[in-house]
Amino acid sequence: MFERTGSSLLIAPRRTLLAHEHSGLLPDLGELELRPAGNMVGPELLMVDVPLWRGDAVWLDLTLRSEHPVEVAVRLDGGPENTCVVPSDPWLERCRRRDGSTTQLVAPEGGVARLDVQIRDVGESFMFTLRLIDATAPANSLHRRPTHEPLEPIDYAQHNVAWPFD
Repeated sequence: MFERTGSSLLIAPRRTLLAHEHSGLLPDLGELELRPAGNMVGPELLMVDVPLWRGDAVWLDLTLRSEHPVEVAVRLDGGPENTCVVPSDPWLERCRRRDGSTTQLVAPEGGVARLDVQIRDVGESFMFTLRLIDATAPANSLHRRPTHEPLEPIDYAQHNVAWPFD
């Protein structure tokens, strides 16, 4: 919520099927489960865990409850910024790498990707971090498996994508 302009911004991480170079992505498999990170350091830096199956790709659904534009800057693992201006850019699907190429927002195999999101409004700036966690990594209290299930093998086969859970 931005007090100066009376607007509010909703950022919903949503999932789709990761198909790499193949076309025909499943468009929207719904919102992802978010969990507070174990090492949150206070109101100035909010870290949230987003557990992902390897077949998941993430996009950010941006909804602004005002006509006043708000800038959203996103960095993947410290790379270059991708900037959206909401409401004219209602979603973000990819981030730039340091070499200038773009990549889907996914959790690296066996690890964690850091997605820093900065929201810039008139006279105000907010920062938070989404940590994209590989759900197939060994489970512990922070990285337990997500409640959303991976798709059935037929769902992958219909999009010419190998089933990643064997």
